[in-house]
Amino acid sequence: MTPNVLINFIAHQAKEHKPETLKQYVSALRSKHVDSGYSTKAFEDERLSRLYKGVPRTHGIKPSRERNEITKEKLLAMLKRLDVSRHDDANLYAAFCVAFAGFLRPGEFTWDKWDPITSPNEHATRQSIQFTPQGVLFLLPRSKTSIEPVSIPLASADDASCPVRALNTLFHLFPRPLNNPLFSRTLGAFNQSWLNHNIRKTLFEAGFNPTGYSGHCFRRGAANTALDMGLNIDEIKSLGRWNSDAYGKYLNKQSKEKIKFAVNKRLHLAPSRQENSLSSAPIDARPTGALSICQDSFGPSREDASFSSGRRQSQRQALTPQPFSSDANRKDLNAVKCVHFTS
Repeated sequence: MTPNVLINFIAHQAKEHKPETLKQYVSALRSKHVDSGYSTKAFEDERLSRLYKGVPRTHGIKPSRERNEITKEKLLAMLKRLDVSRHDDANLYAAFCVAFAGFLRPGEFTWDKWDPITSPNEHATRQSIQFTPQGVLFLLPRSKTSIEPVSIPLASADDASCPVRALNTLFHLFPRPLNNPLFSRTLGAFNQSWLNHNIRKTLFEAGFNPTGYSGHCFRRGAANTALDMGLNIDEIKSLGRWNSDAYGKYLNKQSKEKIKFAVNKRLHLAPSRQENSLSSAPIDARPTGALSICQDSFGPSREDASFSSGRRQSQRQALTPQPFSSDANRKDLNAVKCVHFTS
């Protein structure tokens, strides 16, 4: 592929896609060239970076759609619509609680096909759950950002969204072999399509508009709920297993503004290094008089201004020669002149 062909491809796709999406397309093309042993010199062309910057200027920036989130309040309302004595509802109940508490991506607790030999190495099983005195350790075989097992701690909660109680209930009422899926349904796979359907169903029954909700809304809602509860950014990134600033995409407008206000507030909490000249001056050196009359750091008071104006007027009058009204005054002036020139 030549640089011109690549540039024309980007320019054509720029009409419908954002620069970030275009970069992903180009990255996939480069990866294909590497796998096929083709030259990647075209992807090093310096014009590509200018092209990415020019796309928003030419086509404008499309407003990003508002992402939905399942907050703690919505989660508790959804859980009330489930009957844990039923197999499918018990699995959904536990899945909802674990997904929220563990900041899970939907692909980390759903599955499309299950093979007893290979699937346990890729998906969560009953063996992935370890009950401890502190709560539950959820051993995730792999995730989007790691091919190594990830241990996710799940602490107990004092309300109906407790993941420890939900898992304990599921395991007690519906026991399964350790190599079976962590969550399942009576007929069919516990996949994202079925999960999304039941998320919207329970939201609708709880009185919420279900449009636009999916399994990813648990992760987004957990991040915003954590920020509302006072957790700092580093703690949220640790819970969500974010190694970069990608967590910002999961925060809603209110959460982003809350962070900005918190950072801006530090400016006012910082101690001032400039001392107040009025308070630090000796008592005898401080100005006397009525300081309470319209006096602040932006200028003198009205009385001080009036006094200064009168003093300047007196000085001008003193420097202005007075008219001579008599011969005696003229003699005095001549005497002054004689002294001046003789000296």
